Amino acid sequence: MSETNNVKPLYDYGKLYSSHVDYSDCYPSTSEKVIEIVKECYKNKRRIRIRGSGHTFNGCTLPTKDELLVRTDNLNWFRYEGDSSITVGAGALVWDIRDLVEESGFQMPVYNGGWAGPTLGGYINAGGFGKGSLSETAGGLWENIISITFVDGTGEIHTIQRDDKIFQWLFSSYGQLGIIIEAKLKLAPTNPLSLMLYPKDFKGRVPKIQIDDPKDNDFPQSEREKILFWFSLLISKDQEKDAWQAMLDFTIRNQQIIPNGGWAGPVSKGQHIGYRYDIKFHTFNPPLLFPKNNDFIVMGVMSFIEIDHQDDNSDILKLEADFIALAKKNNFKLYLQAENIGRNIDYQEYYGKTVYQYFKDLKERFDPLHLINAGNIFPIEDVDADES
Repeated sequence: MSETNNVKPLYDYGKLYSSHVDYSDCYPSTSEKVIEIVKECYKNKRRIRIRGSGHTFNGCTLPTKDELLVRTDNLNWFRYEGDSSITVGAGALVWDIRDLVEESGFQMPVYNGGWAGPTLGGYINAGGFGKGSLSETAGGLWENIISITFVDGTGEIHTIQRDDKIFQWLFSSYGQLGIIIEAKLKLAPTNPLSLMLYPKDFKGRVPKIQIDDPKDNDFPQSEREKILFWFSLLISKDQEKDAWQAMLDFTIRNQQIIPNGGWAGPVSKGQHIGYRYDIKFHTFNPPLLFPKNNDFIVMGVMSFIEIDHQDDNSDILKLEADFIALAKKNNFKLYLQAENIGRNIDYQEYYGKTVYQYFKDLKERFDPLHLINAGNIFPIEDVDADES
């Protein structure tokens, strides 16, 4: 296994947290290499951290002491294998996949907004909503994937089809069940000739089309930076009125830290306070994201907040604690997987005993030594106690 030792702390998009300096990284380019890496780590009981583009706020992709960081950049292949689908490696940027399939007369029903940040694997692990109105009709990313292949914590490879109950638990999972290798995506034809001209058996590596490089976010660009923070709620439609009022109150009491800057919701100081997206229900919602089988709304507030990389960021942490309390009081769900608030949650309390225990059972089944992304949901001290 080829790996590089690192002595510089690694950051993610949020810049509030950094990694330990004592870790190693590697860049596998095939499924076989990933299997080899995991089996060696399983044999030596070495923990593994997975990182795509690091487009998160909560530090879940930051390695701790002595961990092996598996970077998925080179897991970027593609295969056109059947009508209206494409199989793509988990390390490819979602926007590069989008641009690739458009050249063949197809489109991804769902892809992220903002910028070319998430990889396919990261998008799955976070849950995945569509840009603008895409999810309003096509649903979440989970409604538009046919199968997912991952290597579990023992080095075994699994391909999970969407009719398998486990499939639902791979979305919004923080990568707890294994290293996602590839996924087969549904495609929509853009014109009547697309299906006729489907490029069956065409394969290769996803071209790097996007100018933006997510690795620019691995380290701070300056001593102080302004980072765009999002604070999102996931709610049923009957909760919307109460959610807007709660967020308006939140904005007013925190106006010195989080200025207005959205395009939806109530107006305060001449500006809308937030944003809003509709997510259409078709077949299921991921239990780890939104537990009800119905349409739901993603809404929240956003702001550019100045981050100090060396001094105290307690104001931001207080802001997040306030938003978590808001959600808990009103029984709203949070977008834990992508936002910094996921760092400050008691997951057993948040998910409830049934969901938490079922997910923990899956963790024990696929990653019995808790080697992969340890500490994100299941406390490390509990794992260490079980091993002793």
